[in-house]
Amino acid sequence: MVPYGYTAFIIDVFVRSIVGWKVSNRMNIDMVMAALNQAIADRNNPKDVIHRSDRGVQYLSIRYTDKMADSGVITFVGTRVIHMIMHSTIGYVSPFEFEKQYYDRLNESGKVA
Repeated sequence: MVPYGYTAFIIDVFVRSIVGWKVSNRMNIDMVMAALNQAIADRNNPKDVIHRSDRGVQYLSIRYTDKMADSGVITFVGTRVIHMIMHSTIGYVSPFEFEKQYYDRLNESGKVA
């Protein structure tokens, strides 16, 4: 049997760096809690930051969500936040808006059939 490894990352997307991580042979709440605790400590208990995760049960656990609430972290689960995140590399608009503007410009120039 091939062993599996899992990694939880907490990424600061504005500085493009990993601020919390944990590797484990089990994907469970302890693994993601370790990554979250490292990120919170690394960022000196930041307030009003956004945390986006998938719908994995470990990210929806009471321990995890309570820790984020106690730390002042704003949570989003799933893909709805993707439309809201602003990126400096694309002019501080959401990826959704950037793509829409791109295709609108193509349509105006007649390059899209």
